[in-house]
Amino acid sequence: MSGQPGRGKTHLAVALAYRAIQNGFDARFTTAAALIDHLSQASRNGQLREVTAEYVQPHVLVIDEVGYLHHADNAANLLWGVIDQRCLKRRPLIFTTNKPLREWANVLHDPQLAEALLDRILERGQHIVLAGRSWRTRHIEPETPTPAPTG
Repeated sequence: MSGQPGRGKTHLAVALAYRAIQNGFDARFTTAAALIDHLSQASRNGQLREVTAEYVQPHVLVIDEVGYLHHADNAANLLWGVIDQRCLKRRPLIFTTNKPLREWANVLHDPQLAEALLDRILERGQHIVLAGRSWRTRHIEPETPTPAPTG
């Protein structure tokens, strides 16, 4: 799911994970930054395989806020193991992002690997764009531009 802030991406992702739990499945929620940090730390400690398995195991994995923060230079490499294994096992992934998909190459610092990740994700997935006004500020009337003085 992509869209500007306040469009309900995280809310919908959590609701889908919650519904999976209600139906007897397990789900895990993490931010992209926390996931990449966890995988990076595990890689430095020689525990990447074990930590990757923690993110492959749940029936549903929500990765929130891809691109909100600048990710580490090795972000695409670290995400590859999780995404590839989940796709091979046909385990659902839900991503939220405020970046257009074409900008994931910049966010993840590796254009080819970002394209490969998106190829895997979208093979059986669907990209949902959420538009409209922010739910957080919907109570505020939008400002109408004041006409420029003529003269």
